[in-house]
Amino acid sequence: MMPQNPFEVTKAVDFTDHEIATRFVSFSTEDYPLVDPRSPITQYLVGGKGGGRTHLMRFYSYPLQKDRASGSLLKALKGDGYLGIYVPASGLDGSRFEGAHISDDAWRAVFAQSLEIRLVLLLLDIISDIQATENPWNADELEHLVETGSQLILDFPKLKANSPLANFREALAAVQQNIDAAINNAPLKKSLEVLIRFSPGSLVFGMGSAVQQLQGLDGMKLTYMLDELENLTESQQLFVNTLVREKKLPTCFLIGSREWGIRTQKTLSAGEENKEGSEFRKVVPENAYSQSEEAYKRFCVDMIEKRLRAADLEPQASRDWVRKLEARKTTSLLDDALLDAIGSRDRKHLTRVRKVVLETTRSPEIADQVVAEVRCDEHPLLEKLAILKAFQLWSKEGLFRPGHFQQASEFVRPLATDSAQVEQKNFLNLWKHDMAAQVYADQSVDQPYFGIDTLVGMTGYLPRNLLVILKYITSRATWRDEQPFGEGVVVPISTQSAGVREASSWYLNDVKPLGEIGTHCDRAIRRLGSLLRDIRYSDKPSEVNLTTFSSNLEGLDQQTIKVIESCVKHRMLIEVPMGRQSRNRGSVHRKFKLHPMLSPFFGLGFGRRGDLSLTGDEVSALFSPGSDEAAFQTVAKRRVSPLTAPFKSPAMDQLF
Repeated sequence: MMPQNPFEVTKAVDFTDHEIATRFVSFSTEDYPLVDPRSPITQYLVGGKGGGRTHLMRFYSYPLQKDRASGSLLKALKGDGYLGIYVPASGLDGSRFEGAHISDDAWRAVFAQSLEIRLVLLLLDIISDIQATENPWNADELEHLVETGSQLILDFPKLKANSPLANFREALAAVQQNIDAAINNAPLKKSLEVLIRFSPGSLVFGMGSAVQQLQGLDGMKLTYMLDELENLTESQQLFVNTLVREKKLPTCFLIGSREWGIRTQKTLSAGEENKEGSEFRKVVPENAYSQSEEAYKRFCVDMIEKRLRAADLEPQASRDWVRKLEARKTTSLLDDALLDAIGSRDRKHLTRVRKVVLETTRSPEIADQVVAEVRCDEHPLLEKLAILKAFQLWSKEGLFRPGHFQQASEFVRPLATDSAQVEQKNFLNLWKHDMAAQVYADQSVDQPYFGIDTLVGMTGYLPRNLLVILKYITSRATWRDEQPFGEGVVVPISTQSAGVREASSWYLNDVKPLGEIGTHCDRAIRRLGSLLRDIRYSDKPSEVNLTTFSSNLEGLDQQTIKVIESCVKHRMLIEVPMGRQSRNRGSVHRKFKLHPMLSPFFGLGFGRRGDLSLTGDEVSALFSPGSDEAAFQTVAKRRVSPLTAPFKSPAMDQLF
């Protein structure tokens, strides 16, 4: 038995450098997939939570460069073409640089001093480690480096002759400590007693030029990998943006952030603003992953295998483990699964048909006749498909005819044999999953979610989501003594499904924004999910596998737009590129998909075929912070009522 669940740790920040290395999976065969740490152009690695940003940046950083080096470290670094300096912004403790009745300009100036010193201290740590590892530089070279660095800083103390590099680092750390002390005492003294010792950018860029003079480092990029930019305020990001705009080689930047965390692209350079394609390149991992579903699945399977190997599972068992998630083969009509769900109980969908026909015709004989027409004991899915087809005919004609059910039954029955035509096969492929979901719901049985393809599709191209899903599945399997890592054992569908729903619930709580906007987003997504669910489980769903809506967003106020955009930035919604062409006027509507991690929470599928077209008023009822429950229920009723038999008032004439 494994001492620990290999999927228990899902965040790169909780791994050591060695663990990062042993679990790293490359998305492509390129030396530097997604972003290139050697690039002189600043790169922003942004996206949703769990896209692998931190793991990738740490893999590119110096400690792992050193770990991968064989032979001479300096020669290996030269071959890499860069020195990776990883800087988590959370360690900068940006919240200290505000308040205390001190101006924003003063705080920004102090933050700039503090950030540059911290960056240079990290660079000096790497230089010191290289020197300690293979002693490539003589005393004169190091003294020249230290002398150059000392001249960049006002009133820097005179250093002792021995151990110049260590003394320089110690003196610079003392300057940082004095700044920290002034910051910590600012709330008490209501002032910042900090000496500004260098101009913005002069220390970090000056030290970059000085370091490049060392033998073996010439021509090498010094890439500061500033991660978790979302932990910095807008004012602090102004300075980071200024460094990006005014950077001087060999100093380069690779910046990581969640999409919502980039608060501004403005700079302190005469009000200039950094532009994508000019000052920086933006890379969204999800966009790269989505270019090839096959490549992304392979990446995910490799990630699982690496996790299992790191947990000491045998190589072959690690490669084959995903097969434990697959169910036995079944027919295209899902007979075994649906018959098992129904058991010996009444078929609620037949009960529903009899009830609605009886209410419409007031004739028990006709109601029984209709039920007999669609009944197919061995194939519950055929019953549901026949009922759906009959409801579609009923709704289209606007009145009830017993012949609708006879016609529908005749249409679907060839699907039980090899005589089905293309039209019938297409009907099955379109509606199979929605109708199966209705059978499970009718019988109060949880919809099953299982198999590696389903789990990978559910991630929304955020790899960490797969690890979270597998953590919940395997933990639940362990509690049930199902030995998910045991030889020859499969993970039951019921266990996978329960773990998937648990992961879906976790995701809804985990990704929503903090504060009031988070409350608005949570409510909006719950309303949207409820509406999509009600349509999917209606008598006559208007769309196939519905998880998407589109709208021109006409008439929406800025607060409502903000809620929608926050849902997108926090990956509660995914905006579909290029939107959807309007059916009437030719204009392009914006199109949004419920994030697939949230689909199981609402009992939905993962498809993108269906598209619910909403007016601006309907979108407002779902997403506006000022929209009450009554307004939402009005929209929901207006949308679902036409999809509910008898589709028209029972008082109207019916033909039978």
